[in-house]
Amino acid sequence: MSLIYDVVIPASGKGERSGLPYNKVFYVLDDGINILRHSLSLFLADEDCRRVIVVTQPENFEKIPKDPKIILCEGGKKRMDSVWQGLQQVQEETVLVHDAARPYLNRRELEDLKDALEECDAAILAVPGKDTLKRVRNGRIVETLDREEIWLAQTPQGFRTKLLKEAYAQRDPEKIYTDEASLLEGKAEVWVVKGDPGNHKVTFPSDLR
Repeated sequence: MSLIYDVVIPASGKGERSGLPYNKVFYVLDDGINILRHSLSLFLADEDCRRVIVVTQPENFEKIPKDPKIILCEGGKKRMDSVWQGLQQVQEETVLVHDAARPYLNRRELEDLKDALEECDAAILAVPGKDTLKRVRNGRIVETLDREEIWLAQTPQGFRTKLLKEAYAQRDPEKIYTDEASLLEGKAEVWVVKGDPGNHKVTFPSDLR
């Protein structure tokens, strides 16, 4: 039996580091399709995906493609707030969270993640670190990290919906969480599924080329 899921796609950010004067997810790539539509496409085509919950500002609603699977939801001030808003619309027992600005996810990665979630409660895509990594403080190297233990997190990240909702409800409001998996550290096992380096996030102007 295939894994049935909903996916939450936070798309409320301004993407200021991209250098664009508007939300970067609406940047049109060379093929004439914007970043967000690419990020949505794999989920819209996947029969196992029941709902694609796009969380963004109301002024962007008319820019979202019309599709029976898509549910629009107003975003919050921060990414975590937006994902929490999206989670309220989830109806399936499993939920994926995927960056709106990560348009290069491929089918194999998605299927590998779904396979992992058949066996565990939480899993993310990630790729092994290649470079030598330094911990730096005030411009000076403090230590060299063990590269064999370093993985670079990607999305989608997948969870049992109840588990993720509980983690969100218990989060420290003073702490900054950069992804959903960090909410579960020390509370639940989160497995890593090897992803593809090509599944990178559009962040800087160089990523738009």
